Amino acid sequence: MERKEFLEKVLAYGRQAGFADCEVYYRGGKAFEVLILEGEVSDYENSREEGLAFRGNIDGRTGYAYTEQLTEDAAKKQAIQRLYAYEEKLIEKGVQISENNVKIEINHQDCVSRGTLTVIERTGREAPTEKKTQPKERTPEDG
Repeated sequence: MERKEFLEKVLAYGRQAGFADCEVYYRGGKAFEVLILEGEVSDYENSREEGLAFRGNIDGRTGYAYTEQLTEDAAKKQAIQRLYAYEEKLIEKGVQISENNVKIEINHQDCVSRGTLTVIERTGREAPTEKKTQPKERTPEDG
């Protein structure tokens, strides 16, 4: 898959996930270095670097992600880490996760977390109340 097509796919997944505005930035390059001492090759390095950054707005907040590992295994690992991080944020807010039916699927070059989290959360707020005493029941003798 061409780089431009890959970047467009990342943006499409971002929009599918609910990001209203999103952007993706790719950085990559190759390097070859040779160290020659006394007329002989002493050391050499052949390297390739690449990185991908994603930024988007969802629910009025900005999210950001960056990776230098653009492999299938790295994508799956990152998807799992993001799911766990999301679950931890829910738990910190007092939300209980009662069921997790999220599966991470990898097809060709796509890695998608898909499914449902069933949660239990408070829907109201605590408010101070006044405790009133119940008046005694009147009897015929009391009048």
